[in-house]
Amino acid sequence: SESRIQLSEDLTLEYVPVPEEPVVETYNVEDSDEVPTFEEGKYKTPWLRTVSLKVRKEKLEEFKRIYKERAVPALREVKGCRYVFLTQRVEKRNEVISVTIWDSREAAESYESSGLFHKLLESQKHTLSELYQWKMDQQGDKQRHVATSEDLAVETYDVLTGRSFI
Repeated sequence: SESRIQLSEDLTLEYVPVPEEPVVETYNVEDSDEVPTFEEGKYKTPWLRTVSLKVRKEKLEEFKRIYKERAVPALREVKGCRYVFLTQRVEKRNEVISVTIWDSREAAESYESSGLFHKLLESQKHTLSELYQWKMDQQGDKQRHVATSEDLAVETYDVLTGRSFI
């Protein structure tokens, strides 16, 4: 957080918080040939899952090819996965986000615990940042817990609306 020091009306020093502006980032959607639809009442609240990754710049095209050839078909076969696509950050081209939309939280958690997520990640490991590859290698030693500035981030969200804004 950020604060500003200023004089008050009675000439005493005061710290005033500086309001934060929302951070706006832009991502391109890679090769999305379908649009998710959510028929009202047919499904529980859809569940959105994102995985943020930092990819080696010289391996970016290979990462996208592997994602399209392996991850997308594998995820389309998983029960409860309604939609899958890859976004790429406009300003920092080596940052990508894999987005999946699920029928429910339970479906997404079932996928995560099935081992398929880690199998797909392992197939793309050589394209990820060197620092993250090092971390993955260290994870074999169960005594170590390693955190880096380039870790992948898995986040989940409830989808608040199923209607298109377009």
